[in-house]
Amino acid sequence: MNHLKILASGGSKSGNTSEIFPKSLTVSERLQCCIVAFKVMRTNLDALNVDLQDFTVHLYNLVLEYRPG
Repeated sequence: MNHLKILASGGSKSGNTSEIFPKSLTVSERLQCCIVAFKVMRTNLDALNVDLQDFTVHLYNLVLEYRPG
């Protein structure tokens, strides 16, 4: 989930993570990361204890950036 969060944020540094992804993902790919995180939580709700607030924030920010086509 942490890697999905990093990818959804655009691959920038966040928290203690020192990973920087050389190639930035498109807005559509970043939206897919958020969707995957929500689907994982939906299917594994009992097993995972993850706060989805960061994914929700990224999702709303990406919706504003999204330009289809």
